[in-house]
Amino acid sequence: MQRHLTIAIGLVLLTLAAYWPVHSAGFVNLDDRVYVTENPVVRGGLSAPGFLWAFQAGYAANWHPLTWLSHMLDVSLWGLQPAAHHLTNLALHAASVVLLFLLLRRMTGATWRSALVAAVFALHPLHVESVAWISERKDVLCALLGILALTVWFDWTRRGGIGRFLGALALFGLGLMAKPMLVTLPFLLLLLDVWPLQRLARRGEPAPAGSARLPMRTLIVEKLPFFALSALSCVLTLTAQSRGASIAGVDALPIPFRLANSACAYVTYLGQALWPGDLAVFYPYSRTQSIGKSLACGAFLLGTSAVLLLQARSRPWLFVGWFWWLGMLVPVIGLVQVGQQSMADRYMYLPIVGLAIAFVWGVGEMVASRRIARTVAAAGALVLVLGWTLLARAQAATWKDDFSLFGHAVDVTERNYLAHYRLGYAWNEAGRLDEALEQYRLSVEANPRYADAHNDIGLVLQKQGRAEEAIESYRRAVEIDPDHRVARGNLAYTLDVTGRSVEAAREYEEALRRFPSDAELHFDLALSLLRQNRFGEAADQLARAIQLRSDFGEAHLFLGQALANLRRMPEAIESVREGVRLLPDRADARAVLEGMLREQAGLEPGPR
Repeated sequence: MQRHLTIAIGLVLLTLAAYWPVHSAGFVNLDDRVYVTENPVVRGGLSAPGFLWAFQAGYAANWHPLTWLSHMLDVSLWGLQPAAHHLTNLALHAASVVLLFLLLRRMTGATWRSALVAAVFALHPLHVESVAWISERKDVLCALLGILALTVWFDWTRRGGIGRFLGALALFGLGLMAKPMLVTLPFLLLLLDVWPLQRLARRGEPAPAGSARLPMRTLIVEKLPFFALSALSCVLTLTAQSRGASIAGVDALPIPFRLANSACAYVTYLGQALWPGDLAVFYPYSRTQSIGKSLACGAFLLGTSAVLLLQARSRPWLFVGWFWWLGMLVPVIGLVQVGQQSMADRYMYLPIVGLAIAFVWGVGEMVASRRIARTVAAAGALVLVLGWTLLARAQAATWKDDFSLFGHAVDVTERNYLAHYRLGYAWNEAGRLDEALEQYRLSVEANPRYADAHNDIGLVLQKQGRAEEAIESYRRAVEIDPDHRVARGNLAYTLDVTGRSVEAAREYEEALRRFPSDAELHFDLALSLLRQNRFGEAADQLARAIQLRSDFGEAHLFLGQALANLRRMPEAIESVREGVRLLPDRADARAVLEGMLREQAGLEPGPR
């Protein structure tokens, strides 16, 4: 027991050493705003309405209520201090490392091999994204719950009891509510029945002493509740992703292209596991796939799978480890494409455990009978662990801020349109417009059909006083993506403020036809109408904006001014009063209200 405790402490210390740079990192502009800093429900901390929202929302094109609740708890405890959010991720990861070591040791009886697999899980540079990215709380939380579910399941296979079975099932369900990556866990349980649990009965093969072997049919039936939860999670996830329009259609990414990319992605993941160099936060699709390369990757995967299948009896750890890796990647390998990435480091978080098991037990078998070989293998493992610790620490440092994160991605990848775009966004927020424009244009050069970059080029040009060029950029964004709400709004607004009110009206009309429930669009149209002294129509648009979003303080203020110009003073005062209540820091709003009250009292005209 003392040795196990020492190993566990050593694993935790190495984990802290590898990821400690995240304690000085901030939030990044890649989902962190959606998940935390600009999410009004999460910013409110844990609450009864927040709890209900977490379970009802398909926000951010995902259904993971436990993840939302975790972020809310962080806000309740620490506010919006990014260090605390980062350290929560790190604590969850370290806990998973220790639990994985203890689970593997109990299942296999092999202490040092289990420790090495846990070290791979702890320190591999591919895992930096899952730990260092606050928005990937779902990854580390899901993994912790998944490992706990496996632990309780293992206890059930050895000691039985309905409580243990239901406990494993409940932990699995909670893991799915953190991230649906666990949907393949029922298949993993079947693999573990082969080895190391050795629960699968085979003809002509005696059962080990103390084991109870069962036919495959029985093993499948006992896991049906787990398969049912997986199916439910798939339905909820696909529904949320469809509503969020995050699933790419077959017209955008045809099935043959997806199959080719998936085969190549598997092989690339394998290469990164062996040699984790040039890791980036985003890997763009290559729009041209080499048929020869795709066929070679597919042949390698099928051939290796066939060979290891034949080795399932003699070397079950190779079979189990390989298919653990293959199977757990299936939901994210791109057959159902969600998002714009061709692959992602975070997707290897739990799957890499399978590769580590196959490698560690495979090498262990080869060196078991030779003392010198064991010594050399141990020295090599030590060098590997220390090397990965240093690499992971360097990779974690790139998550310091947007400039370091996306700058690193630009440096280590080619034609990375999203990294250029995000880097441009960071320069834009810093007020460095020339640098922002350069990065946005590099984004468009890498992907000419990236509407967000065209829109943001327009924003920079507009700030530089180049309105006509900005209009052309907005038009290009809308041409690429007719449903780009922001670009349509920007186009209409810019046309309006440059005196092209007829064209602006057409754009507002088309935007509202596509997005009739967008309060901001109704508000922007109302401002245009106010500039034209069309107070009645402006009041109608502002009333609609307030109907759609009752807490729209600016809309209340401008509605009050529109009504005042229509000489409907009681209604105007009431509207401005509500605007002041919603925007208590607006001194100009209070001045408008005071002026209206004075005017109503017959003292002097109020400001307009």
